[in-house]
Amino acid sequence: MTDQPLERRTASRYRPGATGRVKARIRPGHVAALVDLSTGGALVETSRRLLPNSCVEISMESESRRATLRGRVLRCAVAGVGPDVVHYRAAIQFDSYLPWFVEDDGCVVREGGVAGQTIRAAATPRAR
Repeated sequence: MTDQPLERRTASRYRPGATGRVKARIRPGHVAALVDLSTGGALVETSRRLLPNSCVEISMESESRRATLRGRVLRCAVAGVGPDVVHYRAAIQFDSYLPWFVEDDGCVVREGGVAGQTIRAAATPRAR
């Protein structure tokens, strides 16, 4: 038995600094801070509680790109408590891939493999 947790992620995570300055909002306009981002989802921090299993729409904007995606809240928990605000951290799974990481030929770019080798995968998510 190993002490390492099982890695269930199917895509690489990008920290906000790695993708440039990115602003995010959860519809109808609640500000969200991106903790990390991948082709299939995002981890966000917000002052609004997001109910698990609820559908949300997230808008993201960088200096050169903009995307609005629908998704489902996988989990949400209290991340911090201040004197007048509660911060929640929520994981959102997108209904489709984030187009920022999809190349013109329809493949998703993923990091990993041997020595940071780029793995190319079909951009259509698997049906469950």
